[in-house]
Amino acid sequence: MLSTLLNYRLYASDLTKSLQRVQADTQVANDTKYYDEKIGQVKTVDEFMSDTRLYNYALKAYGLEDQAGSKAFIRKVVESDLSDSTSFANALSDSRYRLFAEAFNFNKTAAVATVQSTGQKEAMVEAYSEHRVRQGAALALKTDYFESKIATIGSVDAFLNDSTLFEVAMLSIGADPALISKSYVRGVLTGATSDDAASSSDDKFFALADKMNFASDGSVTAGAPAMTAEKAERLVYDFNVARDNLASSQSAARETKYFLAKAATATAVGDLTGDPRIASYLVTAFRLDSTTSAAYIASILTSDPADPNSVLAKASTATPAQVDYKEKLVALNAAFTFTPQGTVPSGGNALAQPSGEAVTAKYHDSYQTAALAKDASKTETFTFLAVNIMSVGDLLAKSAVFGRDALDYVLKAFDIDPATASLTKIRRVLQSDVSDPESYVNKLGDKRYETLAAAFNFGADGKAATQRQVQSDDRITRVGTAYKASFGADLTDARKSLITEETKKYITAIGDAHKLDDVLASDTIIDFSLKAFGLEKEKLSADQLRKLLTSDLGDPKSYANAFNDSRYVDFAQSFNFDTDGLVTRGSDSIQQPALRLSTENKYLLTTMEQKAGETSEGARLALYFLRQAPTLTTPLKLLADSAILEVVKTALGLPSELSSLDVDKQVAIIEKKLDVKDLQDPKKLDKFIARFAALYDLNNADLTAGSPYLGLFSQPAGLLGVF
Repeated sequence: MLSTLLNYRLYASDLTKSLQRVQADTQVANDTKYYDEKIGQVKTVDEFMSDTRLYNYALKAYGLEDQAGSKAFIRKVVESDLSDSTSFANALSDSRYRLFAEAFNFNKTAAVATVQSTGQKEAMVEAYSEHRVRQGAALALKTDYFESKIATIGSVDAFLNDSTLFEVAMLSIGADPALISKSYVRGVLTGATSDDAASSSDDKFFALADKMNFASDGSVTAGAPAMTAEKAERLVYDFNVARDNLASSQSAARETKYFLAKAATATAVGDLTGDPRIASYLVTAFRLDSTTSAAYIASILTSDPADPNSVLAKASTATPAQVDYKEKLVALNAAFTFTPQGTVPSGGNALAQPSGEAVTAKYHDSYQTAALAKDASKTETFTFLAVNIMSVGDLLAKSAVFGRDALDYVLKAFDIDPATASLTKIRRVLQSDVSDPESYVNKLGDKRYETLAAAFNFGADGKAATQRQVQSDDRITRVGTAYKASFGADLTDARKSLITEETKKYITAIGDAHKLDDVLASDTIIDFSLKAFGLEKEKLSADQLRKLLTSDLGDPKSYANAFNDSRYVDFAQSFNFDTDGLVTRGSDSIQQPALRLSTENKYLLTTMEQKAGETSEGARLALYFLRQAPTLTTPLKLLADSAILEVVKTALGLPSELSSLDVDKQVAIIEKKLDVKDLQDPKKLDKFIARFAALYDLNNADLTAGSPYLGLFSQPAGLLGVF
């Protein structure tokens, strides 16, 4: 009879050939082919457990075949939430059950077609809430350019051919620069087209002509700029009103400058209240009702606080709200010096504080209030309308009550002008695959439209589909957990802060990535994920990373699998790219390709170990220990698997009663006799297994009956929360 060590070496000396022999077995080949073909068709636990051949194959792969009859127990295992440390599978002391549960997706919610996920909707609402800031900065560049450039142009053609000048001017009068005929505008500005011949709807163009100084030949009138600074400033104001941009910080500064200039020269109350811009400024600054008239403001400004018959004194205080409103009116009155006759005292200033701080400070505290309230209302309307959006057509449709509020909201969130956006273009964008470099949206070369496409989950047919994510939420969590674990157990406060900060950056970066090139271009994503999987020192090139992320993980000859290193497969599997580099949609498959291949490999290994066990159960234990050695990095992991623990107890000469002790004591005993790190050294590992083999044979020299060790691969696991 062959010794355990010799039997072990017959298989271990060339594992590849040993596995090939097993794989060539007809029954093994047929079972593997069956599993390979059927597992992708299984959608539920019931389907999985009712297919006996499939079910037994999977259990055997993880050394659990003798638990096939305990279906209720196995169901609880595979339905466990592995992210919950107290879940059933996590509470079992035998790690094989957790590994079995990890191989399948029975606990995950099935992928469901949805126009927008909660995360997508929240991101879009956040983008909308910030659109005024982005819009303000972008429009300020255009208006600053307009004011500086308009004074220097020498002809009407120079004006018409300058896209920014033309856009600002047209939008200021409510015209679409993309639709207006420049030849028509030229005729109006040079007097070739008469006002009498035009319809009333064209009056706005003639009003614009009145602000500009072009001669009939198109040149600028001698001795004058194309537009005076005062008129240019007014045009910019009209532009900001048309663009709903008065709530930007740039516009607020502009309005304050205008107010102070007017107040400095005002001699009568009408100089201020007669200007709608100033009246609006005061309403905003003192948070008055938006319906407050200029005449009422004038009556407050000219009220004598000591006069019981003044408009201010008669303001009602019957309710708390009225008391609060009167306090605002009192503050408004106190900020100015107008007499009851409506004049400024001789030699004085209209402002009680010449600096105007009492007014301007209030304005800058209040100018965004109305805009924010408006935005909140828009968000509420969109949320209401979104419930009934099931297709691209629904989003683009114009309702009788809300018009295109939903679409307008969406476009503004991504800095796209609803007034000029083409519905055909928007439809094609929303039906594009943003992860495909050849798709319509990517051919546009406009990041705004890419972000728009990624904010929704429409298929090529315009209907709701499952979401495309570069990395699913559960995998983001796993990568984050692995990243933290890569720093070791003893973490300083500084290291904890670093991990938290880097994880936040990663989550943001991965959420902003919509295609393979986005991932490869992000140092944050690549550096974080490589460290998470222990690959940070491998110096992988961009080309290697691309090959890894597009590997067919179900093909044992694929680029990722060819490394014969689970780190590469784990890294590639954490992302959702297919072999063409496109982002896959959510899948209801219960086993991913890499895990299917892993299950099949485990089945071959288990079959080989069982074959070895037919001659020597010790050889089976030794081969199993060899297979699990890369994962045995702590004493707790030695205790978590009954078969592994038996090898350890035999090799170290530990008593069978060891398992009855507290876990802490078991760990302490093992640590005194074994440095677990030695198991990662091939030579020391081989020496350890040889020691086990010799002692196994010594302990079982008189064994004539069946091996008691067979039960180690089938005994039910006890509950032990520490694992």
